Amino acid sequence: MSTKLADEMWLLSGCSLAVTLAAGPARTLPCAFTCIPSVQASLAEDERAALLRLPSGMLWRLRAAGTEVSLGESVYLGSGEARKTQQVVLSGTVGPEGAAVRWALRLETRRARQRARDTNGAR
Repeated sequence: MSTKLADEMWLLSGCSLAVTLAAGPARTLPCAFTCIPSVQASLAEDERAALLRLPSGMLWRLRAAGTEVSLGESVYLGSGEARKTQQVVLSGTVGPEGAAVRWALRLETRRARQRARDTNGAR
């Protein structure tokens, strides 16, 4: 299933992928997701995921295993002109043995958001 964000952009619902990085000298993990300018990105309360709010109010959660999640500035070129936007950055270090980066993008429902609030409030 996919959801259209703009004429040239789509988000996948329930997408879960792994990227394997080859063995070699230690280096910084190169992984960033650039948002289209109309998408508002913020960090989740636990800072292990990013929340992506569409103009329609739909909320998506991008999470990754074994990396740090942060937000940064980026440039969007999809409309034919450079426009300032945000990006979700997955950072970490890839050791000599290589690494697998696992990430998932999920549509948040009201029920899931309430369950997360209830769980965090119970601690």
